Amino acid sequence: AGLRPLPHHPQGRPDRGQNQLLPLLAVVGRHTLEDMAGAAETSWRSRILAEGIACTPVLRGMMEYQGFMDIWVDHLGKAMRGWEG
Repeated sequence: AGLRPLPHHPQGRPDRGQNQLLPLLAVVGRHTLEDMAGAAETSWRSRILAEGIACTPVLRGMMEYQGFMDIWVDHLGKAMRGWEG
């Protein structure tokens, strides 16, 4: 099918639509709240907004998603069995 061109923004920039900013961390903490989703101009959210891209931070860690939790527990179980020697 190939890639489709992005629709254009009224000011001539591509319209990237609504985007979600997701932390790839087990749990949400200070790093997520300040560095990713914070109000400071150095946060990822602020940098993305400054580029004219709408984004919404999702303040959920990976361990809040059952699928990720299942994978983590499975890998932990395999690692623990490896130590039983």
